[in-house]
Amino acid sequence: VVAMGGNYLLNAAPDQYGEFDQRAKKLFKEIGQWMDINGEAIYKTGPCAPYKQGQWRFTASKNLKRVNAFYLIKEGEKCPSELILDLPKKHFSKIKILGFKEKVDFTFQVNDKIHLSLTEKMRNQVDSAFTVSFFYDDLDF
Repeated sequence: VVAMGGNYLLNAAPDQYGEFDQRAKKLFKEIGQWMDINGEAIYKTGPCAPYKQGQWRFTASKNLKRVNAFYLIKEGEKCPSELILDLPKKHFSKIKILGFKEKVDFTFQVNDKIHLSLTEKMRNQVDSAFTVSFFYDDLDF
């Protein structure tokens, strides 16, 4: 949503006793847990071209020193061990996958596409989406 300049609105009303449905509570908790890990790639960011690319969505910090790439995992799909990303080949100072302390292994291959390798631990802990952040000293699209 943010990758296209939009906002995410949650709307759930309590019942006549002021209680929320259990499904709404579960959803709020899941979104909160995801935002605890990925919120830094949502808050104080805006759209970033190319906006989307296959299962990837992009945001960038306001100063363009950080590009966030969200990989959306389709329902029923297992997170792949290698992901390919087509971003401008710039000199970024760091890549990190939010929520993980492990180093991210990557290579540049054909047409300067970035190939990211995910550990089994990373793949097993992700079920719907995760964020790869690229930190740049100087970014000029």
